[in-house]
Amino acid sequence: MKVLSEGVDTFDCNAVFFADVRGSMVDLVQAVGRALRMKPGSGKVAAIVVPVLLGAGENGDQLLTSRAYDGLSKLLMALRSHDAAAVERLALPQSESRPPREPKHTGDPDEFRSAGGQAQLLQFSTQRDPAVIAAFVRTRVLEPERAEFRRGLEELLAYREKFGDVKVPYAYVAPSGHRLGVWVADQRRYKAADVLDPERVKELDELGMVWSAFDTAFTDNLTAVAGYAAEHGHVCPPADAVWGGRLVGTILRPVGNILKNLCTAQRRTEALQRRAEAGEQGLSWAGALTADRKAALDAIDPGWCPAWSVEWQRCFALAWRHVKNGGTLAGAVPGSIAVQGEDLAGWGRAQQVGWDKLGPAQQWLCKHVLGLTPPAAEQRPAPKVSHAEKEQRNLAAAAQFREREGHLNVPRKHKEWLVLAGCTTVQISLGLFIANSRSRRANVPAARAERLTELGMRWE
Repeated sequence: MKVLSEGVDTFDCNAVFFADVRGSMVDLVQAVGRALRMKPGSGKVAAIVVPVLLGAGENGDQLLTSRAYDGLSKLLMALRSHDAAAVERLALPQSESRPPREPKHTGDPDEFRSAGGQAQLLQFSTQRDPAVIAAFVRTRVLEPERAEFRRGLEELLAYREKFGDVKVPYAYVAPSGHRLGVWVADQRRYKAADVLDPERVKELDELGMVWSAFDTAFTDNLTAVAGYAAEHGHVCPPADAVWGGRLVGTILRPVGNILKNLCTAQRRTEALQRRAEAGEQGLSWAGALTADRKAALDAIDPGWCPAWSVEWQRCFALAWRHVKNGGTLAGAVPGSIAVQGEDLAGWGRAQQVGWDKLGPAQQWLCKHVLGLTPPAAEQRPAPKVSHAEKEQRNLAAAAQFREREGHLNVPRKHKEWLVLAGCTTVQISLGLFIANSRSRRANVPAARAERLTELGMRWE
């Protein structure tokens, strides 16, 4: 359980015991920092306990070679992030100023001070040679840690020379095998935790280090959106649309999914704004779209997040461009105007037929921008017939056939003409209705079965 990881804020941690030194360096730095944190003037002396479990045949003087001290060296690297000078002083050979004495274990702060009055940074349960300790810190703490940073810096420089920037993907591995993406992510985490040495920050800044991967991702996505808009004339791509590749010299990016997520973020922002205006307090704005990012998307296409479906907006944008180029939609035969896989003529006809289903803003756009108007009453398609009405017509046709023919043995392909109220004539597929009712006898409604039986229906 990571009880001392990110998010834990306390002044009351006086000691940290590492039963097993595992986890990332950032986790170790944060755990050490909990013990080091103190209220001004409290005079707290913190203890960080690191067990050293020697293997068979090993002794405590083998600091330079034994793997049992790996955890201690890793913890000292973490401690160096908090106080580099203090750890580096351990690498300076020091002579003993007084004979060793047994620890009193009284909790007295003086127990943890050297003869010179300075607080001891590193204390072993048994006496160690100061020269060996200095060599241990120098060879197993400082030099490896510095070498690793210098190697990461060199690999980052090589990446910039190859790709032109230092936006390293997390999974990227350098040709040498160095996990550069992970190393860059670690540097970002160290800086965010305020434990990265200022000199290292300066060196990384000189290479153009991008400290916020989130901002970098948005910039890359915005570039893809702008490229898609320049090529297609809108930013309402299908959900599976992608943009980029070798033809434009960029990584292939899923612009359809990108726009979908951005629209979701914008709609969340609008919902939170309405709740805030209503006086609601304590709202979480996580996942909301910032004003500057919305402005950047609006500059590409103000219609990137429509109030209606993205599919409708995409067809409208393509139809608008068609009209601006001198084309017309009104009266066009469905299938005669196809752009980017969209049947604009069929779409325009569907807007006219379904005019009453459009919102006021959509009706205005269709009428004043695209020149579409609702069809006249005689041009409108007949309204859909309800299931109950179809049932009544089928039974009426069956009764008419029975009265005329004297039986209900209707051929399967027979169609019966039926005169409705208002002198409207319709054709009923009576043979199919009777055949289906007979074959589906178990599922036929009771009222239909009863009426067909009255008309002389043979169920077998």
